[in-house]
Amino acid sequence: MMRHLALIWRSEAVRYLFFGACTTLVNILCFSLLIHCGLHYQPANVLSWIAAVSFAFVTNKYLVFHSRCEASVSWCAFLPRVSPRCSWSWH
Repeated sequence: MMRHLALIWRSEAVRYLFFGACTTLVNILCFSLLIHCGLHYQPANVLSWIAAVSFAFVTNKYLVFHSRCEASVSWCAFLPRVSPRCSWSWH
């Protein structure tokens, strides 16, 4: 059984789907926690989105695609991809 699961886990698509579901959970849990702490829903949504996108970036980089480039280079590649989404969402 464990050998079969290990073979399935080797698939990049399976890891991508798994961590995509985990990203959704991070978003929902962060949002719920922030709302429960009394934060208005709009800033709670923004902060939970930032947490989820950051979680997705890190897990996809290291656990899904096994990238080994420098962290500073990675974040420099990450920020330009996120910033247009931020500017688009405020219009």
